[in-house]
Amino acid sequence: MWKNYLTIAWRTMWRQRAYTAINITGLAVGLAFCALTFLFLRHEWGYDRFHENAERIYRVYFQMANGQGEVQRMADVMDVALGPAVAEGVPEAEQVVRLTSGRGGDREDQVVRVRRGETAQDEKFLLVDENFFELFSFPLMRGSAREVLSTRNSAILSAEMASRYFGDEDPIGERLTLRSQATRKEEDFVVTGVLAPLPDNSSIRPNFILPFASAEFLFHWDVTAWENSCNVYLLLKEGAEREAAERKIRAIVAEHMRPREGSEPIPAAELPIYLQPLSEIHSDTDFFVWIGHGVEGMRSPVYGYLLMGIAALVLAVACINFTNLALGRAATRSREGGVRKVVGATRSQLRSQFGGEAILTTFAALVVGVALTELFLPAFNGLTGLELEMEYGRTSTLPAILLLGVGVGALAGAYPAAVLSRFDPVRILRGDLPAGSSGRLARWLVVAQFAVSVFFIACSLLMQQQMRLMSEKDLGFNEENLLVIDTDAPPDGMGFHGPFKERVLQHANVLGVTASRYKLIDPLLHLIRQGYAVRDDAGREVTARQYRVDYDFLSTLQMDLVAGRDFEEERDTPETGGMIVNEAFVRSMGWDDPLGRSVQIEKKGRLSRHSSGEVQVIGVVGNFQFASLREATEPAALLLSPSMTWENEVMIVRVGPGDVAATIDFIEQEWQVMVPEEEFLYSFLDQDLEHYYRGDALWVDVVHYGALFSVGIACMGALGLALLAASRRTKEIGLRKTMGASVTQ
Repeated sequence: MWKNYLTIAWRTMWRQRAYTAINITGLAVGLAFCALTFLFLRHEWGYDRFHENAERIYRVYFQMANGQGEVQRMADVMDVALGPAVAEGVPEAEQVVRLTSGRGGDREDQVVRVRRGETAQDEKFLLVDENFFELFSFPLMRGSAREVLSTRNSAILSAEMASRYFGDEDPIGERLTLRSQATRKEEDFVVTGVLAPLPDNSSIRPNFILPFASAEFLFHWDVTAWENSCNVYLLLKEGAEREAAERKIRAIVAEHMRPREGSEPIPAAELPIYLQPLSEIHSDTDFFVWIGHGVEGMRSPVYGYLLMGIAALVLAVACINFTNLALGRAATRSREGGVRKVVGATRSQLRSQFGGEAILTTFAALVVGVALTELFLPAFNGLTGLELEMEYGRTSTLPAILLLGVGVGALAGAYPAAVLSRFDPVRILRGDLPAGSSGRLARWLVVAQFAVSVFFIACSLLMQQQMRLMSEKDLGFNEENLLVIDTDAPPDGMGFHGPFKERVLQHANVLGVTASRYKLIDPLLHLIRQGYAVRDDAGREVTARQYRVDYDFLSTLQMDLVAGRDFEEERDTPETGGMIVNEAFVRSMGWDDPLGRSVQIEKKGRLSRHSSGEVQVIGVVGNFQFASLREATEPAALLLSPSMTWENEVMIVRVGPGDVAATIDFIEQEWQVMVPEEEFLYSFLDQDLEHYYRGDALWVDVVHYGALFSVGIACMGALGLALLAASRRTKEIGLRKTMGASVTQ
């Protein structure tokens, strides 16, 4: 029986090749979108699950309210002594590991200079406790998990790093000379292990692992003291209660916490310290992270839901297409169903036959869809920044493909099969073909199909318009030709920044030079500037972003000075210098005349880094936006941090319209004269802005593609219905031609 069904299905598909091609193409595109979505979600939802005990691994985090009253959660603010204290005082913890990938926001605290022979390079590192490989299941190509971190001068390299320094040689037992960029000390470390290639979906991606004890060499840390910060990870024992472990950790922190002067100790029960499952780390983009958290590649789950929605809608359009064409062909297939009923076929047998044809068509589309998936995959990887593969050998791949084919075939073919199987054979053979509700449904399905397409187009245009508005928005400064130079690595900041600024200004194509304590465009660092409350003598208070900047900041960035004056070297110092505020600050304070106002700056919580003090408003600038354009323009204040100080992280150079490449070469030569041992790192501010919104732009492209394919499938469906309508009116068309009608008529 099934052989007969398949034979008839194949003959039907072959006879009606145009409709078959339309159905297969539409379903194939929808299935390809679903396959890409499956690969993306499998990658995202599988983050960190390769660890043997992933479901029992947690990260300790601290929750607090910033100056805006917003709740922020941080993981890399745990005192380094907390790790050993938890291991000793929390019986629920089977393993405890401290982890950090740096100290603070300066580049010199995020890398270590590694040298072997003539090969020398700055490398990112990860400091971990000795039992790191017992808590996590990172694979090792060489070395024993229990012994690779047994000595203070051990070093574990990634396979790529081992190849860079040792080529094809066996690195085990070989020495590397490390130079701390923070302490300027050198020590030899012995290679004790080599990491195997890591899964792509790992939040922690170590390149160079060092024992946590080496923090003394790198940063002058006392790793047993209740000071300095790191991350603390726990492996809970089987059956252990997470809440019980949290209570004991709070008690430990409360015991060692030093309350601020004039404040009461916080009871342990009120300390906002919690445990976060390892599986949630990658998708938790609301988590506040500072350099040193050791986690890479966080991505909002919204993107996964967006892709699911796009794939579902494209597949829905394809299924509607299939259903419409099947209903449209009901007239030609109804006589076949009537004859089969007369000779004894039951409704269930007819449903099986017509449903089987739908599933056969779907599986043909599935084959084409897999080919399209392979074709689209490189472009999709370029959009998402991933390296996804079909991986047919994985246990989840083929079952998912087969399940998708059966599900789509059943969904698209169920209603047409039911309609064709319930026709009255007597009426059919008499030529009386009922239209009924199926005709009305077909019309509604066509409307729904084009409604989805219009929705896609509207979303695409709206997102494109939003991106255009963001790119054209006046940021309050001129971002063109602004060179941002990383200047935090030189060994003597106080002796470097000032002279280097003078040297750079000698070039005729350099129009201005200034500096900033932090990078201006940074999706993470802007959060740290929210913790300052500014209060005037009348008691009015506003929370403002603060930016520590050099002289000539306004002129170099070409910001509009609305009132007052800029910082002046003859009049202003960090101790006596005033504060320049934006118009949003003045409006929030309710001031009519802001110049000369004295304000108190008060720290708000652990995020703030500068001392409280009284300053005077000396100038007002137009509103500017260094943070995300998704946020409203907030009150902001500029405070003085001259180039002669060591704290400025970046130097900002306004380059003229002349030979930009030659100007950069000149600046790099001056850099090499002053600090030949340091790498010259720079970027353009407009490129930083473009990179900042790159993720948004990529997902706009994904929606564009969804709209394109949805409209294409809908148009193919409309073409198929038009062909069906024309085939039903063959006699009428022939008669009209006989009577003299032309093709155009």
